[in-house]
Amino acid sequence: MGHTWLILFLALGTALLGSDGGEELATEAPRALCPLDDDLAASQEGELLVPRFSNCMLRCASHAYQAYRAVLATGSVKSTVSLKLNEGRQGAQDEFCWMLHLRCQRGVRLTKAFVLLNLEQPLDRSRPFPFRLLLTAPSLPHHLLQPCSRRRDTRLLNGEACGIRFDVTEPFRSAEGGRDAELCVKVVCPLEKDVCEALQFSLRCPPFLATLWRSLPRPDR
Repeated sequence: MGHTWLILFLALGTALLGSDGGEELATEAPRALCPLDDDLAASQEGELLVPRFSNCMLRCASHAYQAYRAVLATGSVKSTVSLKLNEGRQGAQDEFCWMLHLRCQRGVRLTKAFVLLNLEQPLDRSRPFPFRLLLTAPSLPHHLLQPCSRRRDTRLLNGEACGIRFDVTEPFRSAEGGRDAELCVKVVCPLEKDVCEALQFSLRCPPFLATLWRSLPRPDR
């Protein structure tokens, strides 16, 4: 089961994360549930020999890189954050899944996780976004996820470039599971059936996962 990371190690400071909604990306986060003696993500990333990335994910990565260059030019970099983009595995009944072990990385701490959704046809922005993400695994009380407000877009994960953001930080970070455990979501429309059908929902690209990580101090410092 291959999962490919597109990784941007960005020196991102408060100038980049401090726009509307940026403070939520920079907050200190508890550690993810990871094995004490193993770095599962590092041990399995080499399995996929030929990386394949969707156009949506590449566009988002390009935007993030340009945002990084812009903040780097200001000279206001204060901390190091890495952005990792990962396409999911399509499962049964239009589910998309990511291995939970991807949250385990040495030397960094997971701060935020989002699923990004790109639609084939843009919807009317004057109306509330009609679709939700149904969290099918792991089983948690709050399993129907609403999109993040566009007013809380950040320059790093801008909605125009990266798509509609759904915050999956808490289930991705805290869900229990072994080596084969997954985070799985499904796009649903909770409106009336005829209304949903009229929206003609279709994805431009498969949903992808965006995770933000903060570097940890080295033990010898």
